[in-house]
Amino acid sequence: MNTGDLGVFTFNDCLKITGRSKDTIVLLGGENVEPVPLETRLCQSELIEQCMLVGQDQKALGVLLVPAIEGFKKLGITAESVAELSQLDNVRDQLEQVVKSIISTKQGFKAFELIHAIKVLNKPFEVGDELTNLFKLKRHVITAKYQAEIQQLFAKEE
Repeated sequence: MNTGDLGVFTFNDCLKITGRSKDTIVLLGGENVEPVPLETRLCQSELIEQCMLVGQDQKALGVLLVPAIEGFKKLGITAESVAELSQLDNVRDQLEQVVKSIISTKQGFKAFELIHAIKVLNKPFEVGDELTNLFKLKRHVITAKYQAEIQQLFAKEE
């Protein structure tokens, strides 16, 4: 069967669905990266509300992040909105540290899966626009909408 899903067989011969093949990011060096496990791991942080990995045909990965207002309140950084939070330099620095600590070779990730650039977005993804009714990312919509920001991420790399 060719369903477009990716899966692995567990130790007891059960098939576990891990993502969609059309979500795969292919880096410039030919490495295939499945974004869903990395995004899931990043969103487990109290400081990250939403994220999407980018990097198709690039040397390394980048990520679009939406900061979590409640998580930053616990750190003593108060803001009324995501837009306000995204303008603060210390928020960006905190998010950079969190991303580097979560997605690291010490945590079992491969060298090509490490995230080299982040962009803090000023508004959350919304259902009907960037998200489906089931709160899944519409990757093509987000990529088109934030094309300029994605290009800036990788312009720094060169």
